[in-house]
Amino acid sequence: MRPPDQGPSVRRFWRPALLDQPCSRRHDCAARPRIVRTGGVNGLSVYSGDIYPPVMKSLWLSALAAALWVGCQSYPMGLSEAQWKALSPEQQADYTRQQSELDERRRVEREAAEKQRQAEESARAAQERQRTQLLYAFARYGDVVTVTIQGGKVAINGKHQFYEPVRFDLVRGERKEVEFVQQGRSSSRNKVDVRLSEDGNTFYFDESARDRISLLSTGWEQGKQHGPLDIRDGNSRSVASAITIHLKFKELPRRR
Repeated sequence: MRPPDQGPSVRRFWRPALLDQPCSRRHDCAARPRIVRTGGVNGLSVYSGDIYPPVMKSLWLSALAAALWVGCQSYPMGLSEAQWKALSPEQQADYTRQQSELDERRRVEREAAEKQRQAEESARAAQERQRTQLLYAFARYGDVVTVTIQGGKVAINGKHQFYEPVRFDLVRGERKEVEFVQQGRSSSRNKVDVRLSEDGNTFYFDESARDRISLLSTGWEQGKQHGPLDIRDGNSRSVASAITIHLKFKELPRRR
């Protein structure tokens, strides 16, 4: 006599002598098998129960390890498994050597490309510093704005934090990264990109954000405060919340 059908999700290893007997005693019911399929990987069923669990667990782990090994295995110089197995040991050693030499050449090329990239980046940064210095050196009133940012919160270490107020100057066409320091924790910092447009009429805060803050130069002669201001772009650098930004043209010595 077979046990009742348990459906596709449950299987039993059963012994007729036990299943056909009523549960007249507690230990009889406890002795009956209970093996249930709890999941599966790559078509392999996973069972839990009190009959042969160590054996089934061992078989499942072995099959899983074999599947992972086959999926991750690769052979030198892009050879397939069949091509690799068709080679003699000497040929396999030669292909392995060629692959090692190729990997080393690629490593050297990557390092050289990275050094070149860093050198070009350093050169561009030096040129930008020189350009900015010249702009400040020949600036006239209206070319430089003093920016003060305070209040509210900005993102620091992935969380909204109160920060120390910041003040800095920007000349026409200048872009810089401003560092925000968390109040009471000087080691926690975050940098936000700001820029003053080429014509000096627009200030940008967190310029790379989708909803960056853009402020026009109205009232900058006497100084103007904007805020509270927010940036809701969760991928922005600042994710600013209720900050205030004060902008004022900087007084400069008159040139003869």
